[in-house]
Amino acid sequence: MGSSPYTMETMEINGLEILDLDGVHAVELPTIYTKDDMPVSEHHIPTQEDLENWPHLRNINLPKIEADIGLLIGNGVPDAYTPLEIITGQAGSPHADRTCLGWTVWNLIRCSDENRTTNVCNFVSDRRKDEEIFAVYEDTKNLETMFRNYVNLDFPEKTISDSKEKSIEDRKFEHDVRESITFQDNHYYINLPFRNHEDKLPNNYKQALVRLGGLKRKFERNPQFHNQYIKFMNEMMEEGYTEMVPDKDLGRDDGRVWYIPHHGVFKKEDKIRIVYDCSAKYRGVALNDLLL
Repeated sequence: MGSSPYTMETMEINGLEILDLDGVHAVELPTIYTKDDMPVSEHHIPTQEDLENWPHLRNINLPKIEADIGLLIGNGVPDAYTPLEIITGQAGSPHADRTCLGWTVWNLIRCSDENRTTNVCNFVSDRRKDEEIFAVYEDTKNLETMFRNYVNLDFPEKTISDSKEKSIEDRKFEHDVRESITFQDNHYYINLPFRNHEDKLPNNYKQALVRLGGLKRKFERNPQFHNQYIKFMNEMMEEGYTEMVPDKDLGRDDGRVWYIPHHGVFKKEDKIRIVYDCSAKYRGVALNDLLL
């Protein structure tokens, strides 16, 4: 009746919440689990251009968000789906509803130049095709193994090694570490390994401020979370892992400053860990994208 069971590595995360783009409304999330990849892409996100094909949806403003899809919300978060306003059209047309997080468009079909249709709201997996692709992958993998064995047997002086060579990025990273590493006050310091040291960062102060506002509201709702958060951050300061920004750098805006939002998760019920969100994007840029 269903697919065979399988296992995957995951991490359990607690204590997260999501905000609308204005940072006004917050929705707490239940326990969530990480996954290496998402079964959706930016192509599945409805756009303002899509809405122009439907007169009853043209007055909806869908903000253009330059970010990857990093979270899927299921039916276990009813507050994220409770409609405050609904717009419907003729039978068979898409509809939209507004929640505390913004507008959601449902059943939108996008037509391509080849007159094929693609559903941009749902992810559909063709089991038969998946099995065929898997079979091709296995055949290719077996062929590669056979070729390796053939070469290693007939040409022992030219043995194919399974060890991976270092990539250009790996070598550049090691070079940057060697060139920048210093030892001060019993700590090692290295420069951030930028892909291009000439890259400039947009000033994401406003984004960090919005995220901080959401964190503050959570502090007010959960004093225990607040106290553990402060304790953790104080310990980081005492150990020398973090430090206060010097006064002379507070107003710095030269394209080399990035404010990293952070939030707390519980590895255990009473053990908090602070996660620094280096993948947060602002104006299409994330710190992680610029680093090796």
